[in-house]
Amino acid sequence: MEDTYWKASDELPDAADNTALHAFLLEKHIILTAKLPNLLEEKNYADWNRPNIKINVGRKEIPIYVTLSPMDENGKRITQGKYTEYDKQVYDAICSFYFCKCYTFTVAMVYRAMINETQSGAPSEQSLAEVEASIEAQRRIEVKINAAEQFADWKGKDPSEYKLMFEDKLLNLSLVETVTGGQTVKAYHLEEKPVFYEYAEQAEQLTTIKPELLGIRKIDSHGRFGSRIPNTKNRIAIKGYLLRRMAIMQRDYKKNALPGYKRYKKRQEKEDKPIDKSPVDFLELGNKIAYTKVFERVDMTGQSRSEEKRYKEYMLQCCEYWKAVGFIDGYTEYTSGTKSRKSGIAILFNFTE
Repeated sequence: MEDTYWKASDELPDAADNTALHAFLLEKHIILTAKLPNLLEEKNYADWNRPNIKINVGRKEIPIYVTLSPMDENGKRITQGKYTEYDKQVYDAICSFYFCKCYTFTVAMVYRAMINETQSGAPSEQSLAEVEASIEAQRRIEVKINAAEQFADWKGKDPSEYKLMFEDKLLNLSLVETVTGGQTVKAYHLEEKPVFYEYAEQAEQLTTIKPELLGIRKIDSHGRFGSRIPNTKNRIAIKGYLLRRMAIMQRDYKKNALPGYKRYKKRQEKEDKPIDKSPVDFLELGNKIAYTKVFERVDMTGQSRSEEKRYKEYMLQCCEYWKAVGFIDGYTEYTSGTKSRKSGIAILFNFTE
């Protein structure tokens, strides 16, 4: 029997209901923590050029099957390039609009949502072009997800309660004209719930954060807030990747499921010691983010030593800001092996039993 793929059932308002746009500040920012959308960038488009690629998700290595069909503007299959970390940040921003019930938006609105900038901010032409290029590419990517095995015995519930098949464009958007600031401008209208959002929502693998975490500001030696740190395409990708990793860490902290936690707790109990909150001891809990991993994820390998240093400093600035606003309790750079060179950042949270 041929698989039947269902589209998102939520009926969104017609674009005609959104003829005028006003300043819209998101109350929450969505981060998709599901493994599936975060695996897309591990393959080039050429590697996705066959149906039903098997991907294992979860600790039990449950398979799901994915078919990804990227097309160019002429409807021909794309074999060059890949889905990037920056694309995911654009996707999360649009998912955030959906979550906040804003279904029509401009490219500028998407960019502002990615950096938590107010309507008064004027994005550069380059920034807008980068966002638009990402949106247009994602409008042309067809995706099918067969999650029947994943949800066959999901939490012991009847599988009929779950959607097992998903099919849609990565972003099902139509082009519309809308009025903002007294001018008629091009905008996008969501026709369906974003397919990865729908999958992640059902898998209970998405989280919300305060949008202020996206607007990184300098923090002086006295802990006072300074000016905003300018955004670039690379910085947006780095910041988004770090936030997703930290969101997953926070989730696992709450479940006492961070890698190494049980081993660490067992040793502490055997030695009759309390759980220590010091940075060194917490390095065992799976809260490390390696610099090399960040650069791999944002396609920035092979850069010069000075460029690498500059982006590492930016990561530390992000952590300092997130500490100042209470998202994390602290951070420390760590080394690996006998090397004295810093290998990455360990993130600390307010850990309680």
